[in-house]
Amino acid sequence: MPYVERQVEKPSDPRSLEAYALAYKEHLKAKDYATQSVQYKYASLIWFIDWCHERGIECIEQITRPILQRYQRYLYYAISRSGKPLSTASQRNRLTAVRTWFKFLMRENLILYNPASELELPKPEKRLPKHTLTPEEAELVLSQPDIETDAGLRDRAILEVLYSTGIRRQEVIRCQPWRAKRRLVDPSSREAALLTCRAHSARGEAK
Repeated sequence: MPYVERQVEKPSDPRSLEAYALAYKEHLKAKDYATQSVQYKYASLIWFIDWCHERGIECIEQITRPILQRYQRYLYYAISRSGKPLSTASQRNRLTAVRTWFKFLMRENLILYNPASELELPKPEKRLPKHTLTPEEAELVLSQPDIETDAGLRDRAILEVLYSTGIRRQEVIRCQPWRAKRRLVDPSSREAALLTCRAHSARGEAK
């Protein structure tokens, strides 16, 4: 969701929600956070404070864990300006701003307990990469090495391993059997299959 800052007058009550939010904003600026990051965190707090005011919550002591859980449910069903539900990322960002705000207030001894200490964030969405190769594009990439040369055959084998297994570049580099023996392996052979299994094992160990 695009960031839109609402102008907030300087609070007259030093114990108001707005005053605490402003104190947190100044703290982030003093810690040299990026301007856009500070603005978004502060805006997220103002959104939360506006939600609190609409429900008669005027002081920090009124905000309890059930209140925060209620706010979390509100975000889950909220509709953005585009008419669509808030994304999981937007929900996480808004809740994270509230959670770190309370952590700051607790550290500065401005509150007696932290109601957001056990607030669980929504699980991040797992998305596939936006840009993937089509089968035709993959074949074009695989056909680039000149397999009439030793180096080209080696490169083709490396590309085949990368494409077939999904392992990372550094994991291919750590595939010691290829480097130690310094010889080519037939991609269709049993040994090649064994090397692929070892590559998978190396990936598991690297996690």
